[in-house]
Amino acid sequence: MTELSPAEAIFTTGGPMGKVPSILLQPPLDSDTGMYRVGERIYIDEQGIHGAHGSIVTIGTDSRMTTYEHGMFDALRSFEHVGHYYGSIEPSVNLAMHFSRSALKATWFAEVTDVATLRGYESMMASAEKLVRGRSHDDLVKAVEFLERGGTMFDIVNRFNPMSRATLCRFTMYRLDLYLQFTKTVRGEVDVLTAALIEELKRNMMIIMLVDREITELSRWWILDGKVEQIKGDQAMRMAKRLNVCADTLDQVIARPFRQLCYRMARDVRAMSISVENESALEAMDPLRRVLNAQILPEVLIDLHGVTTLTSMGVRWPQVDICEIETRLIVHKTRKVIQSLDLMNDDDFERPVSIEMIHHLLEAVDALGRSDLQAAKDAMVVASHVAAPVAA
Repeated sequence: MTELSPAEAIFTTGGPMGKVPSILLQPPLDSDTGMYRVGERIYIDEQGIHGAHGSIVTIGTDSRMTTYEHGMFDALRSFEHVGHYYGSIEPSVNLAMHFSRSALKATWFAEVTDVATLRGYESMMASAEKLVRGRSHDDLVKAVEFLERGGTMFDIVNRFNPMSRATLCRFTMYRLDLYLQFTKTVRGEVDVLTAALIEELKRNMMIIMLVDREITELSRWWILDGKVEQIKGDQAMRMAKRLNVCADTLDQVIARPFRQLCYRMARDVRAMSISVENESALEAMDPLRRVLNAQILPEVLIDLHGVTTLTSMGVRWPQVDICEIETRLIVHKTRKVIQSLDLMNDDDFERPVSIEMIHHLLEAVDALGRSDLQAAKDAMVVASHVAAPVAA
């Protein structure tokens, strides 16, 4: 792991970036996987070995690999859903455990003539089964099987047999406990993956913001009257060096969805540097305009991720009630994203994106007006993928 010397160069040449915080350290290359490690069992596939260049790859404790080709935001949404899924099931499993334990206690004192105890036992076993039925995990499937077999105090040949029922209750509790241990492990892993990915996202955004600030300061030489003609001699060399540092710093962004954006920005910044070094600063106007317009996209993608995640939660978890006020908030935030995209002038981009993104986001707003969360979520996801397509 090596510190970004280009960013230190910006500091030494008097640029506004200042010393680079440790978050800008480049992810280390893992020799075992050939990918960049950004956290425990989470990587960036910079070489495109397992997916698109810049894909996020997770490797589970069972060595199973999952690739998120569209990058960090798709992975974060997936982690959010996984955490919510197991978090939503745990209360039901815990309650089923409580009923099973109570049923076990009932077997200790049950008598064949004690109708109230027998009915109470049957009710608890039925309630436990109802709570965990329909789940695909093997432990829950087995638990349902035991609950069905032990549904009454009478065994398969209709003998009063509380001892065998007690055994089935213990088997049920064992399987439910295994499942709860599993969910605890999974949620812990998801928390670790999420934290690592957020750190990588912060690192990427810090790079983009620092370069944004540097380019914005340098752009005054082209904006203010008469300044561009002064970019000569030593001034031109210093400015070219600062621009090259910006380009080298952008190269440190290797994860989608910012990878292609930063690659193209770095290319334009290097074109500016060549023009400046050749004392032909006016020729840098077009790449400068593209860079300034492209700086809008990272914040747009972050805001879009927020509204997409909230909408997606309402789609996948109907019990998460998206009320009218929240829907209005989603619409408001989506319109703000559209307004930001309206500020972009990407006509001369290699691949313009604003018009197509706006089209899909307007579809999302229309769908939200009809309370069609699925259509709204789909349109938002397509809009985010327009900005960072896998084929790019």
